[in-house]
Amino acid sequence: MKFYKLFFLFSVLLFASCKKNDITTYKGYFNEGKFFTTKPGTDPLMHRIIDELKLQSTKNPNLIELISSKHGYPVWDKSRKIGKHELQHFGEAAGDTIVYIPLAPEGEDKVSAFFYVILKGSISIQLYNKYDYEQFGFDTLVSNNSHNLALQFMILDYLSFGHKDFKILDERILKDFDIHPDIPAEDRTVHIDNLEKIDLGRGIEQWTVSICTNVRYLKCSSGRCCSDGSCGACADAGCWKTKISCKTSYISVYNDGSLDAGGGGGSPYNPPFPEGGGVGGGEHSGTVSTIPQQCNPTPLIVNGLPPCTKGNGLGWEVVELNQNSYNLTWLKNMLELNFTQQEFLSGQPELINQLINYLNSNSSPQEKQAISLSHINRMIEDQKYFLFVQNHLIEYNTNSGVWWENDRIISQFNFNVGEDPYNFYGELTAQEKELIKLFPVEAFIMGIINKPKAISMSRSKFVEGGLNDKHDAFRHAYFNALNSRDCRPDIVFRFANAHESEVPQQLILEKQMDTHNNIVGINYCSTCNLFTSDVSIANGIINKLINGELVYLKPVEPTPDTGNGINNDFWQINGNPKLGKHGINEYTQIVRTNE
Repeated sequence: MKFYKLFFLFSVLLFASCKKNDITTYKGYFNEGKFFTTKPGTDPLMHRIIDELKLQSTKNPNLIELISSKHGYPVWDKSRKIGKHELQHFGEAAGDTIVYIPLAPEGEDKVSAFFYVILKGSISIQLYNKYDYEQFGFDTLVSNNSHNLALQFMILDYLSFGHKDFKILDERILKDFDIHPDIPAEDRTVHIDNLEKIDLGRGIEQWTVSICTNVRYLKCSSGRCCSDGSCGACADAGCWKTKISCKTSYISVYNDGSLDAGGGGGSPYNPPFPEGGGVGGGEHSGTVSTIPQQCNPTPLIVNGLPPCTKGNGLGWEVVELNQNSYNLTWLKNMLELNFTQQEFLSGQPELINQLINYLNSNSSPQEKQAISLSHINRMIEDQKYFLFVQNHLIEYNTNSGVWWENDRIISQFNFNVGEDPYNFYGELTAQEKELIKLFPVEAFIMGIINKPKAISMSRSKFVEGGLNDKHDAFRHAYFNALNSRDCRPDIVFRFANAHESEVPQQLILEKQMDTHNNIVGINYCSTCNLFTSDVSIANGIINKLINGELVYLKPVEPTPDTGNGINNDFWQINGNPKLGKHGINEYTQIVRTNE
């Protein structure tokens, strides 16, 4: 799992009228076991944090229930870990690790609070809830302010649950934009998205994160739109104009989970300690009151006391995802989709539903994730493949499932490049059908893209040709060379062997010939790349044919244009193509193509 360090290299502001809401208390059956339950694969570091919380709860048996009733449960698998390097804030030493752990009410996909954990020799756990944003002030000239805390919550909501849009309820938050004060609250929104991911090498990826404000305001400088002479009313919807302003932040993601800032500096949002609270290893380092307290006045969880809740206003709220957005978010989290993949799928709800149904089946989840990503990437890169998938959707509808699990679609595939008027080899073998389900994109490349190329090129190289001759030898080698260039050679080898897996005994020499030529073609292009041209490959295979590296059958009966050949058994016997001899007789041998 990759984690993201949240950097604010900018200021983003929107005006809104302040809307107060009473702080929510989440009541119901409390399950302490659920509070500490982690999913398989969760970072082991989380268990150190859990142990510290359990230690704190021994000092106050009500601690966990108090936190849960106000903020919900930790979403441990959505935690964001930051490796501290040279950055030092509030006395944190280089080498510290910072962890953000979102909390969400049961049954809701919204961040209500987060643990801010500093790990060095000891563990310090702080708790921030979204209702306390006002206490940090609204001065954007200092790094720790309500503006940055609001953005921290929004980005955690985006990373944890895929929420991209947020409505601003408090006009004091995000106030750096010049927006008319008459804008209705419902028209003030913030949109967060990941624009780009760039591989910088050495295990580092740079993510570009965009934060945009989207507001509507009145164009009433002339007074034409405002019946009361002010901007407080507008009779004409055309008087409203949308203004979008965006700022960009850069996040460098290290494969080992440790992160640093990119984009020319900046610092993460580090919550302040406004009432003298320290960041030591679990003990309060500020002034100790002699009066018994029910909560800690600083954000620290110390001596079993949770932080005091000081706010009751809600300055922003999540704009709920529609079903398509929810499905895309599910798919994004399941497949770790990048921005390009998300943008492509955002306008393809049928494809999203197909993939969700496919991934939700119980068998081979990791295998299906890899297949799905290959499928998505091919649609993005190859218009012909995308049209093929779209035609499947139109003909069979979404409920038919992904195309490679539709037997009617699979039955239309044909990997045979030889002469075959009776379509004996056109019927897929059982092994080929299974391989199509494992490698659908590769099957499309071989059967739809490269097979016509192989037939066309062989006809351009040979004036005449038939079955089991030099022309046929070239076809097989060239076809598999193209496939080996465009797909992994080991996958091509499996398809080639699967195609020959049901050859009848009277054609065993034909199978041996084809298998040999297939391997020559696969090996020839095992080091080819996508810049190796079809013509270059064809010329290379011709050279191998001339040098005798390919094989053919000799003597064989000439391939008939029509009918059933000289011995009336070339294509079929008594109407059964599986009994045809393809011109092979008792004297037929495998010989090299230079003989």
